Amino acid sequence: MLQDPLFRTPVALPARHVSVGVQTHCLFVGSCFAEEVGRRAQTAGVQAAVNPCGTLYNMSSLLGALRRWQTGNTVESGAVFQGTDGLWHSRQHASLCDGQTQDECLSLSCAADRAGTQAFAEADIILVTAGTNRLYRHKQSGQVVANCHKQPAGEYLEQEQSPEEMVAEWSPWLAALPEGKQVVFTVSPYRYVKYGMHGSALSKSALLLAIDALCRMHPNCHYFPAYEIVLDELRDYRFFAPDMLHVSPVAADYVFERFKAWAFTPEMVTFAQEWAELLHRKAHRPRRPGTAAHTHFLEETERLADDFSKKWGRPLTIDH
Repeated sequence: MLQDPLFRTPVALPARHVSVGVQTHCLFVGSCFAEEVGRRAQTAGVQAAVNPCGTLYNMSSLLGALRRWQTGNTVESGAVFQGTDGLWHSRQHASLCDGQTQDECLSLSCAADRAGTQAFAEADIILVTAGTNRLYRHKQSGQVVANCHKQPAGEYLEQEQSPEEMVAEWSPWLAALPEGKQVVFTVSPYRYVKYGMHGSALSKSALLLAIDALCRMHPNCHYFPAYEIVLDELRDYRFFAPDMLHVSPVAADYVFERFKAWAFTPEMVTFAQEWAELLHRKAHRPRRPGTAAHTHFLEETERLADDFSKKWGRPLTIDH
């Protein structure tokens, strides 16, 4: 039986337990899917930080970053190394912290962690997108790494975390999280073909089981079904990028619209509409700059932006 005239089966959203309002601060961390949704949140006017340390994929590395930011710690010199490519890398950061020298890598890594510390302190909602239950442990140090930086495979031991192991690792931290902070988990719909499709499905299943258990145990934890929306509601290769593995911009737009419907307060919906209209005016490129009509348009835009800031208590900003 058809469930929808558009030939799709809508995924029911869970009861709303978090609210994104005009003054809410969000921290998006995780895989590239967290980047996709987080950047759209910023564009919609949400006060959001997105992956201060770059993309992170496994649950252990995600928790390690959050712990580091909560305590205000930064990486130490022993955590960076010179790779076979000649660059210096941090095992706890993505390539955005790569440097030509050890000092440059350390400086970039510490700056990323300081940004993470500020974002964590401000965050009302932490949105965590996990990609895989597989992790890589550096054999010499025994450290779980956030990124292998394309170093020889022999340097690392590949392991799989069971749902029970992920729950045991995350649960104490979640139980001690400061009151008022909420965590929203999602699972990335990206398929890991290097595991094989069955292996990729098993990996996602382990994440889903672990997250479900955590949400049942901790009232400050919630699940948003981005994974199910892409795979069960959209369910078509036209919603994927040319590699047929990453989601397309259209799919990411759709998931974000579903997130807005789930989390945005009515006030935030109005704010986002006015925000978008003003940003559209700000981005306007006139055919004849300097004319009286263009001057009037600029003056009117500035007046509207000033009224907007007074109304909402937030300035209009373009860059994130």
